[in-house]
Amino acid sequence: MNVIRDFPEFLPVSASMYGELYPFLNNLSDGVSEFTFMNLYLHRSKYGYEISRISDKTFVVRGSDAKGKFFFIMGGLPEKEQVFNLLTDWGRWKNISQSLYDACFECMSEMGYAPYEDRDNEDYLYTRDSLATLAGKALHKKRNFANGFENTYNWEVKPLTEQNAADAGNVLDEWLASRSEGQGSDHEQCATALEMLAVTNLEGWIVYVDGRPAAWSLGEYIAAGSMFLVHFEKAVDEYRGVYQFINRATARALPETVEFINREQDLGNEGLRQAKMTYRPAGFVKKYCIPQKEV
Repeated sequence: MNVIRDFPEFLPVSASMYGELYPFLNNLSDGVSEFTFMNLYLHRSKYGYEISRISDKTFVVRGSDAKGKFFFIMGGLPEKEQVFNLLTDWGRWKNISQSLYDACFECMSEMGYAPYEDRDNEDYLYTRDSLATLAGKALHKKRNFANGFENTYNWEVKPLTEQNAADAGNVLDEWLASRSEGQGSDHEQCATALEMLAVTNLEGWIVYVDGRPAAWSLGEYIAAGSMFLVHFEKAVDEYRGVYQFINRATARALPETVEFINREQDLGNEGLRQAKMTYRPAGFVKKYCIPQKEV
């Protein structure tokens, strides 16, 4: 029995929708990080996410952020009238994937809308091999930090499961305690994700130093398994090179069927953008936006 109602009826995103959404979203080819059940669920309160089913191959999500109301479409392109009604009622169409952009650009232009590339929200893509090896001159500093950790500490990498999720929670608490106010904004989402390890498709790894939990990463396979999306990566700062090490350890643990690692967007944060660029992305998951029309 379907939990999600047919358009135009919306319901708040809930855990009961996992069975309906995960198989569908997992096979979407564009690799948009927002188009995963976990990102919808973990950010449901922040954005007030509500969802409706347009067809078996198309869902629409609506919400609001600092700029006001918005919606985005996951899957195929709805009928022109449905898109027009959504734009009229919700104003801004976010997270338009490359495939939807290609399908709707001409129609939207004819309707007087001007889609634009949303660089701040585009996901960073790295090849699995580049993060697993950190080869080459451009990544030598990252490689040196990772190797330094590897050679300095008595470490062990284990799969992150419900059995050791509490250890990851300890790392999360230490990470939060070392941050100034406002820098631990995703703490609640991290904690919720750890609680859901047993009932979702999340996969992760945890690093121990002398038996003490020191770092962890958590993500999921998307784009029919050809891409791995890293949702979270946390560590205890006292270990030099720990972030470079967990980043590389995650890439090394992935199967060769994974071509790209998606490390999500920078949200226009210059510090985060610089940090992501230093790993030399192979490309981006393009996203577009149609702004609300001026009245």
